Amino acid sequence: MGDRTQRALVMALVSALSCGGCSSSLSLQQQEPAPATISTVVVGSIVADDADHQREVRRFRRALAHDLQETGAFETVITTPPALLPADAVLVTGHVHRIGDGSETLRFAVGSGAGAPRLRVRVQVFDVNGVRLAAFAQSARSFDGTGYSAHWSPIYLDDLVDELAEQTADAIVRWREGRPIDAEFWEDWF
Repeated sequence: MGDRTQRALVMALVSALSCGGCSSSLSLQQQEPAPATISTVVVGSIVADDADHQREVRRFRRALAHDLQETGAFETVITTPPALLPADAVLVTGHVHRIGDGSETLRFAVGSGAGAPRLRVRVQVFDVNGVRLAAFAQSARSFDGTGYSAHWSPIYLDDLVDELAEQTADAIVRWREGRPIDAEFWEDWF
């Protein structure tokens, strides 16, 4: 493959990546060492400030439980919190305090992320005695549908919710493994 072809492929890839996707950030508030005996995670209540977005909150909770199960980091993932937690369990709770559908007009007129859908959740992990072991805020923002493709679709917000749940599950697994919760995504590659 010649230099000209390689440059064209790189430019096409950069253009494609800059036109869509999402960005995310994580703010660590507390990280205590995970107990060595954890084999169960209980996905507790996930609440929201905005009653209009309960559908997205339910979707986030289901996706978080699914993603935690898929990681294999926990033997058991419980989605209905029992009255008494198992001795080898931690409880994960969340508070979705920002859900924004964005603005179709801003996405079309300005682009570059203006008017993009946004989502932010605060997550806490507790031991069986109610002691908080970890706390962080995770946020994501979609850049799908900007410029000429600015027509907003509910799928954009669903995709954003699913992406945020996956990133939140990854952060919980990093904590479980004793790694920094706020590690950059590329740090897992090396």
